[in-house]
Amino acid sequence: MHIIDKFIQNPYQFSKDILDNERSGTLESSMEDIEQHLRNVHSDPSREVPLGDCSRLEPEDPPETPLDTIKGAIIV
Repeated sequence: MHIIDKFIQNPYQFSKDILDNERSGTLESSMEDIEQHLRNVHSDPSREVPLGDCSRLEPEDPPETPLDTIKGAIIV
């Protein structure tokens, strides 16, 4: 039986068998390498640069009634 057939037949058991197996191999990356990778992947060097206007957004009229004055509204 092929591996894909086992998955299709019972995906829950297939996943359980994979995750329950004893881990093999060793981690060969240093903590510094991992932290640098995470910084490179998840940081944005341009985050302080304003995005500017988006031409695809259409202007909206302000609400006719202020939201905090609607009768019966619960204000938290």
